[in-house]
Amino acid sequence: MNILHASTDPTLIKRCKRMLASSARADIAVGYFFMNGFQSVADDLSRLQKARPRR
Repeated sequence: MNILHASTDPTLIKRCKRMLASSARADIAVGYFFMNGFQSVADDLSRLQKARPRR
């Protein structure tokens, strides 16, 4: 699934939540993030076996 922009349909957050719900692990690379964006997926991330930021 390609995620290109926050205004895609379905929205970026819906796509992220869908992918996290069906994943055991996640490597996440971002240039920047806002706390409200992190808070939107914090519960989804806490269910993963492993999550790590990519530098």
